[in-house]
Amino acid sequence: MAANQIIEVELDGDEEPLRVTADGRDVRWYESESGQSSLVGPMSLTMLAMMAYSAGRRQKLWAMTWEEFDEKCLWVKPISGETAGPTRPARGGGSSSRSRSGQGSASSSGKKQGTPPS
Repeated sequence: MAANQIIEVELDGDEEPLRVTADGRDVRWYESESGQSSLVGPMSLTMLAMMAYSAGRRQKLWAMTWEEFDEKCLWVKPISGETAGPTRPARGGGSSSRSRSGQGSASSSGKKQGTPPS
């Protein structure tokens, strides 16, 4: 998967498909919920749907639960060749604060919550 993957989502009752942009937060939610690694094997339809669900929740396109989304979702597909660019400007010099100081500020509660990041 590209850094940010655009996914087209067809929902029952909607005339037009929606497009969401999935990123690392959505991949991590999929992995924590499914117990599957996204790095092994081809991308499954379930993985793509779960990432689309998580991305849509973050982007405030829907507030339904995964179970409701799973029932309403008719189809998901990656939009080939289209990836979204970064949402923040790149740091100058090609270096991050983590590489300069050797420390980073990754935050994680470590507990499985069952809802995607928001």
